[in-house]
Amino acid sequence: MPWPCLGHAPLARHRHHPTLSLLCCHSLTAPLPYQVRAQLLAHSSAQLAAFLRTDVAAPLLAAAAAADRADRLGRGGPPRYAAGLTRRGWRAIGPPHKQRYARYSGAAGADAGSVGAQLQAPHAGRSLLVHAAYMQRTCSAHAAHMQRTCSAHALLQALRKLVSSAPFTQMLALLCGAAPSSVCAEARRFRPGLDYTLAHVGTLREELTIDATLCFVPAADAAATTSGDTAAAQKSELAAGRLWASGDVGGFECYVAADGGEETKTAKAAEVYRADDASEGVTSIHAMSNALSLTLRPPGTMKFVKYVSAAAPGSRWDVAAEYTV
Repeated sequence: MPWPCLGHAPLARHRHHPTLSLLCCHSLTAPLPYQVRAQLLAHSSAQLAAFLRTDVAAPLLAAAAAADRADRLGRGGPPRYAAGLTRRGWRAIGPPHKQRYARYSGAAGADAGSVGAQLQAPHAGRSLLVHAAYMQRTCSAHAAHMQRTCSAHALLQALRKLVSSAPFTQMLALLCGAAPSSVCAEARRFRPGLDYTLAHVGTLREELTIDATLCFVPAADAAATTSGDTAAAQKSELAAGRLWASGDVGGFECYVAADGGEETKTAKAAEVYRADDASEGVTSIHAMSNALSLTLRPPGTMKFVKYVSAAAPGSRWDVAAEYTV
């Protein structure tokens, strides 16, 4: 379908908004928006690395790695079904014949984990002032203090508000060439040895959808992280990044077209379509820390997140948003 040319005007109005101040400057600077749009038009997906500023992403990565270590998840450890679910606000999402992962539903216990909103409020990102200041303060503190005071769910909650804000969706419109009208976003955790989603007819949409997923896959190597050895920590992080990129431990997101053939009829009968990143017609987006993945999902396209192996370095943490165009 044709995409309208929106120019710079929508983003310019919000360029200094506190919401967009969380992003790396390259996310807002020409010619990147046009390069991203060209990539989306050619391949229907694009991945923007180092999307958030380092001082914003670092506390979340540290808190997520600390949570994985506390839950004894990853690097071949035996998974426990209840791992992470005892923390207030996290709940398991099923049913298991379609999906299993943990969603943050809010500290009050209400199911606010998947938030839908019309994109009309111009000040939707104002509450991020407090979250941005908090993340910047904790990032400048000592690593051990940061892990005590930061929680992964609080930071993911802040990012969920970010992707639902008016300035962010204006930026998304510039990147994708189409203006979203509504959004549904959730904060998720895919635990090693436990979690996945399967492609099924429930993931089909009747209209064009823009999927935006902000992903974090920290290295949960306790020895390297807590030793104070920066070089060892960086080496561990690079090794973890290569492992996620290989796809050998799962955790990647896939899109597959429902072509209306016998395979789709079977999917409709069983409600589940089974595929992997080697299947024909599958678009795979591997997990990468502090990366924003954008996908133009036409009607008739299903999606899934590959089962995260117990051998993975840690959990896949993300904020996943669907925008209706």
